Amino acid sequence: MSEYSNILKKVSLIGERIKAERKALKFTQTELSQKIGIGEGNRGNFTDWENGRSLPDLQIMLALCEVFDCDLEWLLCNPAYTCKTKVTTDIQAATGISEEAIKVIKEVTNPKRVDKRDEFNKFLTSNGFPDFFESLCIFYLSSVSLQEQIVSLKKQPKLKNQDDIFKYMKDLQLMKVQSYDLNKAFIRLVDEMCPEPTEADSIIHEYAEELSRIFN
Repeated sequence: MSEYSNILKKVSLIGERIKAERKALKFTQTELSQKIGIGEGNRGNFTDWENGRSLPDLQIMLALCEVFDCDLEWLLCNPAYTCKTKVTTDIQAATGISEEAIKVIKEVTNPKRVDKRDEFNKFLTSNGFPDFFESLCIFYLSSVSLQEQIVSLKKQPKLKNQDDIFKYMKDLQLMKVQSYDLNKAFIRLVDEMCPEPTEADSIIHEYAEELSRIFN
């Protein structure tokens, strides 16, 4: 592919990215033009940009980056950027978690929410967190599996109504064990983070005991 063809392809990719981000924010071309301060006579340029026929100048690109909450390199489709910012790209490379998950973590640990940041650090570094997370994953996977089994069971002639299906499902050992393990793991985590007995702690224990009776 010639250098000229590569340039055209890059311009087209940038246009597609601008269009995708605009639509994600639910802006019309006119609304986004107003947002970045483009005058009436220049708004028709948006169509050319999004269709890859031309590129905005640097000042407009920087204004778009501010609206899209991204780095200029990402908007220019630099392949080194897997996320919208360099910081998020580096975090993703180091941890493997998604850009959406990183965004949630950044919101939780926002400097304006110092109290939440401290609690989040305590939660993640507690000894009980790995067990709780593992139990939560197992419970989620078992729930997905149970939903699939319910769909399958509905097709079986011997189990004709919902009551029969739920009675059968309740008797599955997997459901009983995993539901109970998840609650035990949560109790261990709460006990570690809040060692002093509280009313909430006693309610959690009662809830877990009630669940164990239901599933056993």
